[in-house]
Amino acid sequence: FVPVVVLVALGTLTAWGVGTGEWGRALINMAAVLIIACPCALGLAAPTAMMVGTGLGARHGILIRDAAALEQSGGITDVLLDKTGTLTAGRLAVTDVEAANRGDRSELLLLAAAVEAGSEHPIGKAICEHARSQGVEIRTVESFEAQSGRGVRGRVDGREVIVGTPAFATESGLDTVVVREAITAWEGQGRTAVIVAADGVCTGAIALADTVLPDAREAVQDLHYRGLTDHIVTGDNEHTARRVAREVGIRELDVHARVLPEQKSDLVSRLQQQGKVVMMVGDGVNDAPALAQADLGVAVRGGTDIAAESADLVLMRAGVGSLVDALALSRATLGKIKQNFCFAFFYNIIAIPIAAAGLLQPWMAAAAMGLSDICVIGNALLLY
Repeated sequence: FVPVVVLVALGTLTAWGVGTGEWGRALINMAAVLIIACPCALGLAAPTAMMVGTGLGARHGILIRDAAALEQSGGITDVLLDKTGTLTAGRLAVTDVEAANRGDRSELLLLAAAVEAGSEHPIGKAICEHARSQGVEIRTVESFEAQSGRGVRGRVDGREVIVGTPAFATESGLDTVVVREAITAWEGQGRTAVIVAADGVCTGAIALADTVLPDAREAVQDLHYRGLTDHIVTGDNEHTARRVAREVGIRELDVHARVLPEQKSDLVSRLQQQGKVVMMVGDGVNDAPALAQADLGVAVRGGTDIAAESADLVLMRAGVGSLVDALALSRATLGKIKQNFCFAFFYNIIAIPIAAAGLLQPWMAAAAMGLSDICVIGNALLLY
């Protein structure tokens, strides 16, 4: 832009000076060209819209952490939704406790709660809350270790305790045949099952259930209306994932169950390789790699700090009800940026020839330049 304007200004000086011999007027016309072309409007086009968009988002509980997210929002084709805490309330409740070989359920809860006390996962919190409600003392755990998306382990009263998914139990070499029938029944009902083992022996299993958030179905339908493809991505079992998918209106074809954290990121990569522009929505540590990998990462309130740090947008209201608002705001802000740029360019295309023709005095050019800035700022404020 600048080299072209300088050439036009020098051309104006030469043409007027040589053509009329009035070099004083030639200098005035050249000054008018330089003033009218001052790229203030171009410089304000994006920042003003961004400032208004981020301010408006903050007022509605939408924090825009990365300005580039606004540009990405315009081309989103697929939305990957985590299940627990995103589509569902994330407040799991224990529904059944099955002790192996008719053992002591209180002992089973004591071991599970002691290990899960060190976990931030909703499953761990639910088990601890249930244990407290049953009057079970939560003891201190030693050598605590969390396996992301799989389970936890630690030492309780000198015993090596493992609490995790059936797959994690199998990976750890545990024989789960004593609780397999109960787990099959629970998963068939759409519940989440975790296995508890002590010193390499399965001591029982615990079932938990979650509820779909009231605004989840409406949000998913709105995303469909906008032409986006929705997916559920969860580490939970397939029965539970499909139940949630039916409730919110997502095709079973787009359900991805028993997905580990690194596999979520791989799924995002595969879609991107297919030419898709992917938005990932999640709230947990398990979702952080996928949030970082996605073209647009959205963290939901109530999630972990690492999820929020990995995301481009943060929804301060629980659930995905405000996801559609965030997408609409992002696209509206991007639209304003484009409008401002178009106005700034067309303003210069029209105004520069007028100034070069000697129809504007420098003070008129200065006034017109200021007016263009006001127009750009005013257009951005229309977002409100």
